[in-house]
Amino acid sequence: MVNYSCWRTAMSVVVSLPRRLDTATVPDVTVQLIEALHHDTMTLDARQTVHIGALGAQMLLSAQCTMQASGGTFRIIASNKRVREQLTVMGLPQLPTSEIDE
Repeated sequence: MVNYSCWRTAMSVVVSLPRRLDTATVPDVTVQLIEALHHDTMTLDARQTVHIGALGAQMLLSAQCTMQASGGTFRIIASNKRVREQLTVMGLPQLPTSEIDE
């Protein structure tokens, strides 16, 4: 099992995404996201992510829908331009991405 970092502060959780979010990494990330669903805010740190495959995009959309249905907040921080373009091409520009200063 690949270990991705996940840290919690109060009622929020930050999950660091792998460099490539695809069929090889989605199962391990999904476990972390399921564990994070009971928080009010879920933030995915995509600063190191350069590729999101179709299964990864589906997982992100599912996490967003689940958080919204429970009244929580979902966001992706520091996703690079390539990742945002991939999400747009897949028809998912509504996923809340934002840049942050490092």
